[in-house]
Amino acid sequence: MLAKNELNTNDDDIKLVFPNVDRDAPRSVEWLSGEVGHSTMLLMGNSEKDSDNIINMPDDQKLIEERNRVKEFIENTGELNWTIQYKGNPVGAIWVDLKDKVINLENGKKTTLKGPSPHIMIGDIQARGKGIGPKASEAVMDYLLRDGEYSTIYTRARINNPRIINMLTSAESKYIFKEDGSPYTDEDGLEFQNFKYDVVSE
Repeated sequence: MLAKNELNTNDDDIKLVFPNVDRDAPRSVEWLSGEVGHSTMLLMGNSEKDSDNIINMPDDQKLIEERNRVKEFIENTGELNWTIQYKGNPVGAIWVDLKDKVINLENGKKTTLKGPSPHIMIGDIQARGKGIGPKASEAVMDYLLRDGEYSTIYTRARINNPRIINMLTSAESKYIFKEDGSPYTDEDGLEFQNFKYDVVSE
């Protein structure tokens, strides 16, 4: 399953398109600047140290890093990746880890986030609160489930990210995720909750 084509949502203003280095990397630099960028990095699950390193990086170096990151998105066969466009402008990214991810915990143990697991970032602060995330996520879920290849979809969220948790668990969502296990703290001291959507149980 390769995400090389755009996905339409139920909103003509919101489309998911294949990532493009020249288009997306400069926008990412804008999103990951200042206090807003720092907050975005933390909510995505980055440590304070990693967030500070990226935010404090000179813009020219940050652009190089972001170009490499988008290139890795495009070339990574273990992920599906899309750029989220709102009214023709890149505003974020949504991606799916197809493989299980082993996570190191603060107590030295390990846990696993199973795949496929979708994740989303609305980097453009002006695009937040417009319903873009739920509509983009629904389109990706439709895509993952359309051929019957998967019976369960997994994801996770920071405990202090109520916007994402509400999107996952809202009774108004087409796909309602349920908590999968107990919250845990990773080796960076960040607390997460895993979630899953089980097709069989619906």
